[in-house]
Amino acid sequence: FLGDDPDVVSWGFAMNEANDDGGLAEGLEAYLRRVVVMKRSPMLLVEDAHTAVPRRQMLQHYADHGIGLDTLVVHTKPASEPFVTLSDGIKPPGFVEWRKFGAPPGAPGQASHHPAVKEHEFIGWVIAMHFLGAIELASVCLDEENVTLCRTSLSLQHTSNDDAIAEISAEKSLPPPTVPIQNATQMSNNLY
Repeated sequence: FLGDDPDVVSWGFAMNEANDDGGLAEGLEAYLRRVVVMKRSPMLLVEDAHTAVPRRQMLQHYADHGIGLDTLVVHTKPASEPFVTLSDGIKPPGFVEWRKFGAPPGAPGQASHHPAVKEHEFIGWVIAMHFLGAIELASVCLDEENVTLCRTSLSLQHTSNDDAIAEISAEKSLPPPTVPIQNATQMSNNLY
């Protein structure tokens, strides 16, 4: 996550747009535009509200324009809600004390829009499952009889990030923003 050429970057709406579950896209889009011009176009992990349709549409807009970002968007509420609402006697262990923070009561950061310990663990589990799926696919592709099939099907499904970035670098421009850019004062007022 650190350095001038990271492999992975993350965006958490709760840290940047906590008062906007509806999907204000400007902040994420500015961040995304910086990410796509980095040397190796790192993977983008986005923790977001499931109600943030404009941010999802903005990410899709870039994908539709051939900016082949490797993006994983994590929405915890729709997946966790059926378990969190169960009574404690039948609740799976990973969802018991869902809103309990690791810091003492009253410590900074214990807001309703910040994930507590169990939700952080859940997010980690979702990301791990994503990577395990990729490892499983890679292991199937390493089998001699699947190498040609995997190369063909993967090249048909994904635009090469290197090609997309080279094209952007040659043009020195990105697609226009999906929303009009506001002046700095208006934008900062919307974020708080």
